[in-house]
Amino acid sequence: NSLLTEDTFTKKYGSGSENIKITENYFSVEECSRALEMATKFKVRTDRKHLYPLSMSENYQDINDEIFKYTKILAEKMIVDISKIWNEPLTQYGESAHFKVHPSGSELNPHTDILHLEYPETDPDNNNPFYILNGEKIIIPNDFEIQSKIFPNMWSGHLACLIYLNDDYEGGEIYFPRQNLTIKPKAGTLITFPGSLHCNALS
Repeated sequence: NSLLTEDTFTKKYGSGSENIKITENYFSVEECSRALEMATKFKVRTDRKHLYPLSMSENYQDINDEIFKYTKILAEKMIVDISKIWNEPLTQYGESAHFKVHPSGSELNPHTDILHLEYPETDPDNNNPFYILNGEKIIIPNDFEIQSKIFPNMWSGHLACLIYLNDDYEGGEIYFPRQNLTIKPKAGTLITFPGSLHCNALS
């Protein structure tokens, strides 16, 4: 059953806080500034309770080519660097990096992204995700405890990789409840951890 795939990273490395790897100054001040300059070309949305990808912004298509080229190159660089951090050969399947914006006052509940889940309006706050299995649309309640029973091992062999571009705000910590670990990243910090049930994060 594809829903019960074993979490290979957790099996090999365990689920402790040592699985949360932090690299400060991964991005220089200049690299952060360049990325933020691109991000500020987008209109800030006020209709979201939590983070949103810039591809949902109204004028995203105006600079789609610029963003696409930048994020593809960045993803390739990150995969090479993260392979060194973990001392593991990582594969790439056309991945690209994505800009995400946290509106002021927003927050995320502890969660684990699950492979192949889709949202009707790409809004996890207001829509139950669904999974296509054998051509059938299966609705998954938008509740972490229920999802953890349906997907007991969550993603297999995937890593979450985050680069923080700025730190000039209050709050904004990333919290790992199972490890009881809270991190307030500095601008330019890279955080990588297994994208599994054992390292779900609130940011």
